[in-house]
Amino acid sequence: MRVPNQGARALFSAALAATLLMSAAPPTTTSAAVLSEASQVISIAKAQRGDPWRYGASGPYAFDCSGLVLYAYKMAGDLRLIGNGNYRSAYALYKYFRDRGRTSRTHATPGDLVIWGAGRHVGIYLGGGMAISTLNTGVRIHAVNAVSAPFTAYLRTGIYQLSN
Repeated sequence: MRVPNQGARALFSAALAATLLMSAAPPTTTSAAVLSEASQVISIAKAQRGDPWRYGASGPYAFDCSGLVLYAYKMAGDLRLIGNGNYRSAYALYKYFRDRGRTSRTHATPGDLVIWGAGRHVGIYLGGGMAISTLNTGVRIHAVNAVSAPFTAYLRTGIYQLSN
């Protein structure tokens, strides 16, 4: 009595099913393609480079310093990390973070906020001693120590630890 070779047939069926399932599944993204939340905020802020300064403006075509921060965090879906948009000025943001013990003069990670002049100016820390903020000349990338108002503190948003 001859027994048909069920193993080859089963293997072929399994391979065909796997091929069909894989082609129907959504594509996966590599870890390199997934941006961190901090990278999203920074990318959004950088896309505004060259936009003009205008008092009270919060985008999308003109900004004041706090308007740029609020815009970048809002567009990235992370407004909750900086008080849900309830703190509209650099000083209000500074006070919000200071009252919660989330300031530092020495440690910052990309996506944290930078305060100058005891709350007269705010920007987003990019890393490597650089920040982006809206100056009188518009949205610019500059060194943290390049702003005429003295550096006050980094506001620790915690965004760098988050990922998509």
